Amino acid sequence: MKYIIPALLGLAIILFLGFILLSFNNYKRRFNVKYNPLNMFPYELNFEASFKENLIGNIFLFATSLTGIVFHVLIIKSATSGFIIILAITGILASVLLSIVPLLPLTFLKTHLIVDVVLFISVLLSIVSSALCALRYYQVWLDSENNPSLFLTIFYFVFGGIYLLFLFNPKIALWAKLEQVVNSDGTSYYQRPKFFPLAYTEWVTYIFYFISLIFILVNYFTGII
Repeated sequence: MKYIIPALLGLAIILFLGFILLSFNNYKRRFNVKYNPLNMFPYELNFEASFKENLIGNIFLFATSLTGIVFHVLIIKSATSGFIIILAITGILASVLLSIVPLLPLTFLKTHLIVDVVLFISVLLSIVSSALCALRYYQVWLDSENNPSLFLTIFYFVFGGIYLLFLFNPKIALWAKLEQVVNSDGTSYYQRPKFFPLAYTEWVTYIFYFISLIFILVNYFTGII
């Protein structure tokens, strides 16, 4: 058990990097354009393609989700407080949604946005739950020497606050707004801005998901959970 949890985290990261590498390369091969996560959505990696055209990449994505689910299931087995249970449940939910977002095009707009909101909240709650677990540990073992949990509590809350800034970016409400480009001859056209808020927030959420896993691992090895 001691080595299984960190091994699962390492495996999840490797699998996700495999998904990124294979899917980005597949996108460039199909469209002869470099994929840009700053203004392109994850679902566009499979846009106008059958599932099997990015088969290995999608398998890596599903394997990432499965690894994340197993990771959190093992954590919940050591649950000693409600915070750990919340952490594990939100982590499992986020792990499932990880593989749904890249396969759900914006033609299913309402469903896509609902999945986004649930994913965002799940990742945020996972980070906050890690912080609350550390805070509870600090309160219980207040007089222990070299107790790192207060520092970890603050550290986790800072990261939760940073992620919250992305989620409350007012530009997300204008996520579909294009920018107008005027040619020298007076004609104009519309294109995506360099930074498309909802698109890069989805990618940022993947980063914070893995940060939440690292927080859980730190809590596990420090005895907080």
